[in-house]
Order: sequence, then structure tokens, then C-alpha cells
Amino acid sequence: NRPPREIRHIALEELAAGMYEIIRQNISLDKTSLFHLLAGKLGFTRAGNAIQERLERALSQLRSVVDISGDTVSLK
Repeated sequence: NRPPREIRHIALEELAAGMYEIIRQNISLDKTSLFHLLAGKLGFTRAGNAIQERLERALSQLRSVVDISGDTVSLK
């Protein structure tokens, strides 16, 4: 197993696409779970500050297709 790419080397669009798939499969989930699921799929064992910040930026790209209400994310 090779180590995962650094989070900053993963395009925001790629992260957003991964998030969209997770949200689509789960209908609705909390942001923490979404971030941990995606981080795990990318090979990260924990989601530290750099990962959290990058995932927040990627999530903001999905605002036209997802609802974010507090900590809950769901499809529109």
C-alpha cells in the first residue's frame, strides 16, 4: 500500500465528486461522518485540520445540489 496523496494535491472538484457520491448513497448525513467517510476512502486514517479545511472548501462547491443545515448535509 502506498501512502495517500497529500490532501492539498487532490483537486477540490475530485473531493466534491466523492462527497456527492457519498451523500447520494446515504441521502442525508452529518458533515463529520461525510468527511470521515471520504477521508477513509482516500486512504487517510484520520481527518486532521488540513483535511477538514480542504473538505469544507470542496463541500462549498456542492451548494447548488446539496442542502447544508447546521451539521446535516442532504441532497436538494
